[in-house]
Amino acid sequence: MFAQRRTGRRLVQLSFVFSAFLAACGPAATAAPTAPPAEPTAEPFKIALIVSGELADGSWNQFQYESMKEIEKTPGLQVSYSENVDIPDFERVAGDYCRQGYDLIIAHTFDYQEPALKVAKNCPDSKIAVQGAWMYDTNVAGLTVWPCEGGYLAGVLGGLMTKTNKLGLIGGFTYAPTQVCVHEGFKEGAKSVNPDVEVVETWTGTWTDVALGYEAANAMIDDEVDFIAISLSGPGFGAIDAAKDHNAKGGNKAYVVGAFVDMNSRAPDTVITSALWLTTQPTLKLIDIIRAGKFEGKNYEFFMADGSSDLAPYHQLEGEIPQDVRDKVAQVRQDIIDGKIKVPLITEAPK
Repeated sequence: MFAQRRTGRRLVQLSFVFSAFLAACGPAATAAPTAPPAEPTAEPFKIALIVSGELADGSWNQFQYESMKEIEKTPGLQVSYSENVDIPDFERVAGDYCRQGYDLIIAHTFDYQEPALKVAKNCPDSKIAVQGAWMYDTNVAGLTVWPCEGGYLAGVLGGLMTKTNKLGLIGGFTYAPTQVCVHEGFKEGAKSVNPDVEVVETWTGTWTDVALGYEAANAMIDDEVDFIAISLSGPGFGAIDAAKDHNAKGGNKAYVVGAFVDMNSRAPDTVITSALWLTTQPTLKLIDIIRAGKFEGKNYEFFMADGSSDLAPYHQLEGEIPQDVRDKVAQVRQDIIDGKIKVPLITEAPK
């Protein structure tokens, strides 16, 4: 018994020694692979939009807001918004964006241009683009989307649609170059297809008075105007409401062309289309210019061929527009884009 136990212990010891020998002679253990160092994440190109009213105002601010929402979808771009920023508050709000390292600040009214120049002096690394500006500096430029060609198309439509040969235009102030240009474009477009047409024009002297626009449109309709184009909200909304109320009574229909954004939802049976202002493509082009280090203190101007203006869909009123009229408007639009039709850029109201 004793001899057997000693023999068993020796066998265990030999087994242990043999296992250790095999382990020593075998291949060395392979170290677990380590992940490669992470690539540094590229900093996004940061853009801020500052507006003086509400972003979703159904008009002036909304056209830029809608474009920025499209731009947000572009990889590598980050967009922030500030609304209801009064002119005296612009320096504070824009200064905050500068200190946060924003690459581009879009000031969405030329009323911001003087405070923008002040901010820029202490903010050399940020670029500021002021909508419709005419005052510039090294890092302050104008961003102007000219709506003249959209106005021209609306005039073509009006000149072909009117039954009374009387069209109407309702705007705000003659000192605003983009307002003048869309009005003059409308007149040129209308007369290009209907030389006998008469255009009645009203400058309301306000951006906000809805009632004044209602009265102006009513006066036009009473004077047999049956196709009105607006170039602003406030009074423009009043004009839409006046035409809508008139149409509800029956008789000769009065159509309205909206402005900035598609305004059809405000009066679906009255707003035949809208002269759209578009800034998605112009803003993306400006971003490319900044990234390439080619930004200059000047006015960056964009036209229909650059994606800056167009007409909104006709929606449910399409059936009230003869096919040959729709075809003509579509052909004129393409001719403008192709450069076959040159719409004059008129920025001063006729005396």
